[in-house]
Amino acid sequence: MRLAWSLAPRAARWGLARCLWGFGPSLMLVAWTEACLAAPAQDPSRPTPLVPLATLVAPPSTAAAGGSSSPVSPSPISSSPDQGRDPSGAPGDASRLVVAGDGFAGWHSLNDTIMGGRSQGQCQSGSTGLVMTAEVVAEGGGFVSCRSPLFSPPLDLSAQAGLQLELEGDGRRYKLAIACSDGLAGLTELIPGGLRWVAEFGTEAQGPTRVWIPFSQLRPSVRAKPVGLPLRFDPARITRLQILHSRFGDDGGENSGFRAGPLQLRIQAIRALP
Repeated sequence: MRLAWSLAPRAARWGLARCLWGFGPSLMLVAWTEACLAAPAQDPSRPTPLVPLATLVAPPSTAAAGGSSSPVSPSPISSSPDQGRDPSGAPGDASRLVVAGDGFAGWHSLNDTIMGGRSQGQCQSGSTGLVMTAEVVAEGGGFVSCRSPLFSPPLDLSAQAGLQLELEGDGRRYKLAIACSDGLAGLTELIPGGLRWVAEFGTEAQGPTRVWIPFSQLRPSVRAKPVGLPLRFDPARITRLQILHSRFGDDGGENSGFRAGPLQLRIQAIRALP
């Protein structure tokens, strides 16, 4: 199928992409149906309780029982992370270093100029990690980003519970966006912008910040708009990572930590932790 796609005339490929964009929600429903069919069969003699639609569609709560704090909020790198989690990702445990230092080579910028915006951003990797510098313009788009190359084969993080980002920010709020293989021969990648799993996080105004993002807190999104279907994130088939500063948060609303003007963010390491 991929070979046939690559050999198709350019005009035909663009026409199919526009068509798939119009049927984006239907594709999402197909993906969800496929996941349901793959689930273990239940005993037909036992009645299945009905689940309210709001329970299926609503994203996981970011508040712990009895509190209102979010697990994706920033914390100084000197503070202790969640109990029982080693922040260093020391060898011998189930943690995994995804990328650090020179490993960011190949990451590249993707800015709002693709949709008529005027923001300018660059990515530069080195021994201390990835540095994103930009001049952010709110009008006409309002986002800058750095994203990884495609992982081939996909990155399998099914043994981990989420990602830990070690970075030096500027007080802005950013988004992590993750792309996954969709199990439908890559059809959702033909939708402009593609399906992404996103989570918003803040940074300290000065000094290092460590952010913990559980996979359970990721929200499905297409072009900064939440997808209102009960899709399931698959950590075993991650194909790309992206860090953005955008006018829009992970809920599709305005990002309260968005600021136009000069920007600099250093990403020192990304680890997957159990």
